[in-house]
Amino acid sequence: MSNKLKCLLFLIMVLAALFLIGLTGCSSGDTTEIELGLEYHKTITIDDRTDPEDKSLRGHVYTLTVAVNDTYTFEVSSLSDDSILVNEFKDKKSLIINVHGEGHWTTKRTFYSDGEKEIWVQAIKYELPSEYTLRITKVE
Repeated sequence: MSNKLKCLLFLIMVLAALFLIGLTGCSSGDTTEIELGLEYHKTITIDDRTDPEDKSLRGHVYTLTVAVNDTYTFEVSSLSDDSILVNEFKDKKSLIINVHGEGHWTTKRTFYSDGEKEIWVQAIKYELPSEYTLRITKVE
């Protein structure tokens, strides 16, 4: 193989790697570690993270470290006339809360596996911006 061809292949591989890094950077976003008992008051916009399974959803990602059989209370309010979804991401999405329109919802959730969980708070992109509050507390 000639040196020119080797250089061209190397350049293509570098450009492909940079392209993939750029895509990853665009699809990822900030993740906030949950501080139990703290109320998060945020607004979801079109620039927020896109759901990897449903491109029509945008949202914020939180992490929560749990132990087996820990139970938590999830309190979510939609402060605008939009639906707010709260999901746990693992192998597939697991719905925790779906608040329709302006309202408040509280539910308890027990985790049957330990470790860090991704909690996504999402809204449908055509309803943005969507304002919400989120508070998670551990049930003792």
